[in-house]
Amino acid sequence: FQRTQLFNAYEAAQPSRNRKASIEAQSGNVAVERAAVSIMRQARALDQNHDLARGVLNSLVNRVVGAQGIGVEFMPKNVDGSINLDLAKELSAKFAAWSKAPEVTKQMSRARAERLLCRSMLRDGEVFIKHVLGSVSSYRHSTNTEYSFEMLESDFVPMDMTQRDKRIFQGIEINGWGQPIAYHVLKEHPGDYGWYSVDTKRVPSDRMSHARLTDRIHQLRGVSIF
Repeated sequence: FQRTQLFNAYEAAQPSRNRKASIEAQSGNVAVERAAVSIMRQARALDQNHDLARGVLNSLVNRVVGAQGIGVEFMPKNVDGSINLDLAKELSAKFAAWSKAPEVTKQMSRARAERLLCRSMLRDGEVFIKHVLGSVSSYRHSTNTEYSFEMLESDFVPMDMTQRDKRIFQGIEINGWGQPIAYHVLKEHPGDYGWYSVDTKRVPSDRMSHARLTDRIHQLRGVSIF
């Protein structure tokens, strides 16, 4: 009798002729692997072809990043707690110079890059940023500040790359605690002109940032706001 009472108390668990119960029993990662790429591609088509979708993304980017990029104000302190104005002025000047061309193609300012990264994350569900630090062969930083970044769309980390024996899931290598320790990155965009290589390079997690939209605990990859 008690079991019947308990079961009857949850009407939502009882599908009927007029109400078919939709359920989701998969883990967040399995659900994302089966759907995220399709959703991302549809979202990109909306961004390219529908003014309402473009308007939504434009408004969100304007509110999150702003027209001039994310504002940064340097306030280094002396031992007594006062602001070191000379150092703040020097840091601001260096930051302004670096901001003119901080990404590896040297085609975008920091503000433009931030807006594009934000748009990509919202539309595609995620975006990757590879950090280029110090002296690198065949590359020259724009200023004496030896740091640049490379913007990578989600396609560069293959969603279908899973090797359980190596703890690689959806292109992300994790440890026993679920912490990303490396990302496996394609050397070119899989949708670019002509044939592309399926070979990947392993990028340690301290050289990569992964901005993503997630809805589930333990979810590794992001899903579009669309």
